[in-house]
Parts: sequence; structure tokens; C-alpha cells
Amino acid sequence: MRLSPAEADVVGAAAQREGLSVGAWVGQLAVGRAQGQTDPVPVTWQNLVAELIRFRADVSRAVDLIQQTIPGTRSTSAVGLAGELLGRVDAATAAALAAGMRGRRAGARDRRPGR
Repeated sequence: MRLSPAEADVVGAAAQREGLSVGAWVGQLAVGRAQGQTDPVPVTWQNLVAELIRFRADVSRAVDLIQQTIPGTRSTSAVGLAGELLGRVDAATAAALAAGMRGRRAGARDRRPGR
């Protein structure tokens, strides 16, 4: 398999985040995809939470811009919709955190001493 230097850097960084060699990471992706895994790139819950936090900050900045640029009643509906979006992002973040923590506790229970 041939990759450009930029592609190799991206793949290498992704493999390193997962604690795998490039070959192991690519192999894991290939097997998962062949088995019908719908998402070709594995995402950790920590990555998901980080992305949701960044998204929330972007939406908050957009709300500030809406309030500054659209005076009066027109801004009320836009700000209300953005507020609903923030609430949904917060709920998604909480769900991702809870799922990740459940997974960590389950992983800790599954480990046996000496393994």
C-alpha cells in the first residue's frame, strides 16, 4: 500500500493515538471494515467528548455573533434554536462521558490479576 508523505503522517498519528503500529492499525481497520463495521475509523469516547466540547464552543461563539449582528426580535428565534442545540450537545457530551466511564469500569472488572 502506498501513501503520500502527508497521508503517512496522518495514518501514523492515528496509529500512535491508538497505541498501535501503522501495520496493526491498518490491519484492524481492514478487518473491521470487512466484517461490516459501519465506521471505517475507530473513535475513542475521549475523542468524541473532545470534539463535542469544541463544537459547543463554536456554537456559543455563533450565538454571541447572532446577538451582536441581529438586533431585536429576529434574533430571539435564532438564539432560541442555538440554545436548543447547545442543550442537545450538552446531553450528547454527558451520554458520551457516561458510556466511556461505563466502558472503563467494565474493562477494569474484566481484567484479572496477573494478566
